[in-house]
Amino acid sequence: MVDSVDTMVVRLGGSVLYTDSGAIDMEKLQKFIPLVREYIGNAGHKLVLLVGGGKLSREIVNKYAQLGLTDEYKHMIGMLATHINAEVLSAQFHMPVTYLPNTYDEGESMVHKFRESDDNLLILGGFQLGTSTDESACNVADMIGVQVVHKLSAVPYVYTRNPDKFADARPLSKLTWDEYLDVIGVNKKTVMVQSGSMPNMSVPVNLPAVRHSIERGYTFVLAGDGRLNSAESLADLFSVGSIISPA
Repeated sequence: MVDSVDTMVVRLGGSVLYTDSGAIDMEKLQKFIPLVREYIGNAGHKLVLLVGGGKLSREIVNKYAQLGLTDEYKHMIGMLATHINAEVLSAQFHMPVTYLPNTYDEGESMVHKFRESDDNLLILGGFQLGTSTDESACNVADMIGVQVVHKLSAVPYVYTRNPDKFADARPLSKLTWDEYLDVIGVNKKTVMVQSGSMPNMSVPVNLPAVRHSIERGYTFVLAGDGRLNSAESLADLFSVGSIISPA
């Protein structure tokens, strides 16, 4: 890849693909796809979309959990859901059916090939069992050599308190990782020694990805999919939201 190539890594939340009822959200997809086309249509732009499991993953895991699914099976089903979502999204760009990686090494090989190729779009699901898609996005950033992960989901900001419960909750446009952990009420030492992942955890950025970002000095740029109706470009879409960065 030439040094002048600008590569964006986007962690795409399942809320862009599914409505609250679990139906495919054609309205959001029809707004999002042109923004992707516009971005990769610019010379020297490459884009990696890392797709989450979203409603599909939660519905399957939550229902079958009642039959006694082990955590390993929950992770496996969650990863397969991200693969289905990645294939569905690939189809929207008329891309050939892809071979989705199932291990870190396979994912690394695929990302490196993309980095060195003339291709301008790569769509991935999860590729490491037991790893959240937030953390996988950090892994892709490692492989690509960028310091920023963009995340588009139903959550437009990090808030001072839970906005669903507290009317005085304020959105935070900029904060450090230490401040982020304070806001979500998690001890930093706990995060740094924790192993494994927590699928479907209800925080803007999953804790393993927080640990990864602190260790590597990464920044997350969060944006809400509610702005798909008005955004004119991916840059415009991610210009409003929260930026979580190293101190």
